[in-house]
Amino acid sequence: MEFVALKKEEFTSVYEEMTKAFVKDEIRYFDDAFTLLNNEKYNIYHIVFDNKKVGFITIWELNDFYFVEHFVIYNQYRNKGLGGKAIDEINKKFKKVILEAELPNDEISKRRLGFYSRHGFVINEFKYIQPAYHKELKPVQMKLLSYPNKVVNEIIKEIYEEVYGVDKLC
Repeated sequence: MEFVALKKEEFTSVYEEMTKAFVKDEIRYFDDAFTLLNNEKYNIYHIVFDNKKVGFITIWELNDFYFVEHFVIYNQYRNKGLGGKAIDEINKKFKKVILEAELPNDEISKRRLGFYSRHGFVINEFKYIQPAYHKELKPVQMKLLSYPNKVVNEIIKEIYEEVYGVDKLC
């Protein structure tokens, strides 16, 4: 398994997959997302297995941790163990990883939290809100997960400032 940097001309197809995998309040508008490709702290990688692009990850390189904004294994490659292999490689490569996941409100979201827990993530048990990506979108209550240890407030502050462009949640 390897991670291959996305080329700008590949962005549209990855964005289309993003819109299939996430509700509108959990992704940026196309133009805003495309502009991020110029931010040196932000990267999109194809997840490649057996020479096939099986998914993608968007990741922020912040002060002393990496923030996974979006992680997707494409539908046709799900339930084959590739998500677990990918997340294990991400943890090995980046060492200190933070990500958000939906609240455990249904079977799929409960399974997702279980998946991340099985792969070493800690579910931080405080209230966490993903700020809205745009004024027309809504903030989303989430769980903040971290590998390998729990997070501290400074990390949340940095995520809010760097990823979402807000200094605090209003």
